[in-house]
Amino acid sequence: MRGPLLSKERSHVENLLQPIRDSWNDKGVTIVSDGWTDPQRRLLINFMVVNESGPMFLRSIDGFGEIKDKDFIAKHMRDVIIEVVVQIITDNAVVSKAACMLIKA
Repeated sequence: MRGPLLSKERSHVENLLQPIRDSWNDKGVTIVSDGWTDPQRRLLINFMVVNESGPMFLRSIDGFGEIKDKDFIAKHMRDVIIEVVVQIITDNAVVSKAACMLIKA
């Protein structure tokens, strides 16, 4: 699957997702994030973008070796906000709420 075949499939998927991306400016979007830690305490944070045209997975952050604190989460939320201007919905964890407060500031 690597090489030209993977590149071709990626382009195909990007073309399928383009109508959803095109609707972001007109319809607005909401960023949804969720973080979890596996039994070995490895951190993973997923970001999705949702609007009435449909949901779209945006990225996953591998936080291996990182501390899940408000600064770490806020940095990655800022990166996503720069990519798509939004409203954010996240889990109710204390660090997520503190990260949102940093972003608002």
